[in-house]
Amino acid sequence: MALWQFWTNWVVQLGIAVGTILAVIVALFGGWLRGHFMPPSLTLKLQDTRGVQSPCFLISPNGTRRQSESRWYCVKIENSRRWSPATQTQVLMLEIQEPDAAGEMKPIWFGAMPIKWRSEGHLPFGKTIGAWAECDVCSVIKGGTGEKEGWVAIHPAIPEPAMKVQRTSACRFVLVLQARSVEADSNVLRVEIAWDGRWADDSTQMARHLVIN
Repeated sequence: MALWQFWTNWVVQLGIAVGTILAVIVALFGGWLRGHFMPPSLTLKLQDTRGVQSPCFLISPNGTRRQSESRWYCVKIENSRRWSPATQTQVLMLEIQEPDAAGEMKPIWFGAMPIKWRSEGHLPFGKTIGAWAECDVCSVIKGGTGEKEGWVAIHPAIPEPAMKVQRTSACRFVLVLQARSVEADSNVLRVEIAWDGRWADDSTQMARHLVIN
């Protein structure tokens, strides 16, 4: 065998060996390497200030069931590094604030309570975020036949009395939220919700009755 053939064969075999070793390393430690050196990049933002209208069913104290309307507002979690997934992600409610007598927002509840995923409810082990996902922030329900009947609800995984999950009259409050995963956390998002106690089927009119930003 000529010398050049020997070295050519040796380089090819070395390349195959190195490639095999790298493939094994990526298979075994690829997730760890991505999580430590190129972690997911999460952004939390309000999705749509007009919300999405959806039919719902209400049950009266005597068990009567009837159809009504609701409007849902959500936040969107985006991962700008979709090739580096964020695992066991939860969007957490960190704080609830309400105005004091002077109108200044003051905390009424602290914690780290997951909120529900849109169309999926509470997922105890979180969710893997590749590109994006959405969580429900609040909803407003058309309660009765009068436009002043109804309520605003927030959607924590495990409601606590201090959270005031339902507000049945005009209100103003703030939710402080953050998405957290095993690999990375998002920005802290402050969502202010103001409702005048009224309902409208039209999206433009409803945006004047419930303002979220």
